[in-house]
Amino acid sequence: MKKTTLFFALLAVTFSVTAKIKTHVAEESDWAEKPVLHTFPKEYAGQPAIILTEKDKVSYKYEGKGTSIYHTFHRITKILDARGVENYSTVSIPFYTDAHIEEIKARTISAEGKVYDIPLHMFKQSQDDYGFPVIKFAMEGVGKNAEVEVFLKTITPFSMFGSEYFQREIPILDLDFEMAYPKDFIIEQKGFNGFENMQDTLILGRRHMKVEMHDIPAVKIEPQSYIYPHLMRTEWRISYWANDYGDEKRLFTWDDFAKNFYFNVFNIPDGTLPLQYFLNPKGQDYYRGDTERRAVNRFLETIGVTGSERELEKIKKIERGIKNNITLYPSVADHSGRLDTIISKHSATVFGYLKLFAACFAQTDVKCEIGVTTDRRWHLFNSTFENWDILSDYIFYFPNQKNYLAPTNVFMRYPLIPGMAQGNAGAFCKMSTPAEARPRVADVRLIPENSPFDNNVAIAATVNFKNAMNPELDLKYAYTGLESVPVRTLFSADKEHDRQRDYVEGMVAGVIKHSDLQDFSVSNESLDSYATGKPVVLKAKVRSSGMVEKAGGRILFRMGEIMGHKENLYDPKERKLPIDIDHPHSQKTVITVDLGGYRVLNLKALRNRVIYYAADHRKVPTCSFISSYTQKGGKLIITVNEVYSKVHYHLREYPEYRKVLNAAADFSKLNLVLGR
Repeated sequence: MKKTTLFFALLAVTFSVTAKIKTHVAEESDWAEKPVLHTFPKEYAGQPAIILTEKDKVSYKYEGKGTSIYHTFHRITKILDARGVENYSTVSIPFYTDAHIEEIKARTISAEGKVYDIPLHMFKQSQDDYGFPVIKFAMEGVGKNAEVEVFLKTITPFSMFGSEYFQREIPILDLDFEMAYPKDFIIEQKGFNGFENMQDTLILGRRHMKVEMHDIPAVKIEPQSYIYPHLMRTEWRISYWANDYGDEKRLFTWDDFAKNFYFNVFNIPDGTLPLQYFLNPKGQDYYRGDTERRAVNRFLETIGVTGSERELEKIKKIERGIKNNITLYPSVADHSGRLDTIISKHSATVFGYLKLFAACFAQTDVKCEIGVTTDRRWHLFNSTFENWDILSDYIFYFPNQKNYLAPTNVFMRYPLIPGMAQGNAGAFCKMSTPAEARPRVADVRLIPENSPFDNNVAIAATVNFKNAMNPELDLKYAYTGLESVPVRTLFSADKEHDRQRDYVEGMVAGVIKHSDLQDFSVSNESLDSYATGKPVVLKAKVRSSGMVEKAGGRILFRMGEIMGHKENLYDPKERKLPIDIDHPHSQKTVITVDLGGYRVLNLKALRNRVIYYAADHRKVPTCSFISSYTQKGGKLIITVNEVYSKVHYHLREYPEYRKVLNAAADFSKLNLVLGR
């Protein structure tokens, strides 16, 4: 599957691609022997650069006993100002995973008409910030009014599914996209976010789809939004094999996926599929002559599962036993699908991990359903247009517990699942038991979002002003749910005290220099502590002269920093994209200030109340920010509550969301003004 890099810096170059490249000219290339400069519409003069032409072609071809996919990409970019020079002095071209590079070329045509060809050894294969493959290379002769031209041809293995993105950070004047494939392929194509739906035409025994589009607008990243689901793109899928009998059946549906997924996780090597689940001790065992079943039973014994526990306890023990004892690797030797070898070698691929989880649940009679969804940062699950290629996140669901488990997220524990799966749909299939047949259809349903109060940061801070210019802070941070995952991962993975101190210095308020942190401690950081429900607790003592300054006869204390960094949405430009956040969450901050004889001169600034309730979200605020204070004796107690209760906010909700977020950002920058 192709992933496009649009805006972000690339990772370091990994290896040269020269050895993979053939030097012949591809048939589809219209690479001019003597290029000439192009004109462009004056209304684009304010852009850093524009794409004059971009041509993409995807071609399925029978070759030998199989089918290959040829992809050609040809782009000419006009550089218009210094920003364009900076951005396009180095170029990256996205390409398909597992692609064989058949041909690659690039050149600059300067404003004076001089041509700078890029030699083959300058092309390097790398990755963008998301780990997607790109070809990266530096350009010569790039200046104002120059043109950068690139051409790439790749061959990839056959796939039933595909997708292409067509928007960039600069406008595209002319776009041509074409698909060609054998006549017995019936391909469904769908355009998203303004891309056209295409119809095929039969020409000389091959089917063709083609679209020409003009003046495709540039896209801009906006804070707290995922850009990829909103880009103009096309997706396609092979839906039928044409024949002369008129009995074509639609292929690769979600029901087909459920059956294939079930079989691949619970497969029988000789092709025999028993009526009962293959490891069920009450059913006939067809699976590898008991070898794997015995291995799973021994493994269950070693991790302390007897079978007599309540179902919830079994789930927790099995997850802990697998994630603590079996290392998950992106790729392992061929043993990754054999349960006995996985257990003996303590390593598995994602596929092996899923099989072992399923086998352990089946052996202990844990009722569950296995499913998969997409990462909503890139794609939303589409129930009507099936694209198996974009599925990425595996999930178990336990009907008796009404909760989920993320089997391949090794630093996460039941009942937490990634926020990128929440608020998204998924395709689930039930595990068979003797009393319940295997599923024949997929259960496509929405994966619910957590409560914001399950994912909470609670901050309790005591500030002592006995020494006005060097206040003492006692800080306590308690993290629960998904808010605890990065903290637990960090501190459970690294026990070295000095490195933990470095982490704490970057996490807590008031640390300007190394000596400001007087002491710290972390508790409940173990991954096994997920099962207890107790929060990760970080305590720190800080002496921070860096949080105070004198202004005339007053003292300014940067009290808001205790809440942590808060992003604002003060950009006056019209918002184009909806709001998407990682997961529902909340934060409660209580700051107790021992004033040491001082009085607060800006108490009114400590009260604020911004609440938004959506029509379908009345019990809990859709988002809210509330701050207040009380005074008791010589102490000031400030309480702040924030709530963000869903992962997606429609564009029409943006003004309300913005008010809440900006209220929090303003408070985080608030100075407490003290005087006598």
